Amino acid sequence: GEEEEREIADSEIVDVKIVKAEIAVMKGIKEEREKRDGKKITTIKSSQSTLRMSKGKEKAVEYEENKVWM
Repeated sequence: GEEEEREIADSEIVDVKIVKAEIAVMKGIKEEREKRDGKKITTIKSSQSTLRMSKGKEKAVEYEENKVWM
């Protein structure tokens, strides 16, 4: 019950930290591409496809990417 839920929550917090680091890298790559190409790139390969993730991590990535890109 409660112990199990807490364990999942803790692992998700760690995952979000990892995901944030990955997104920072992806954002840097996106900015470099924009500078190089001299135009705004509207699509970027999702970091989801470059990371092997649990469902919890996928959800964290979607949430964080929406905050970064939108």
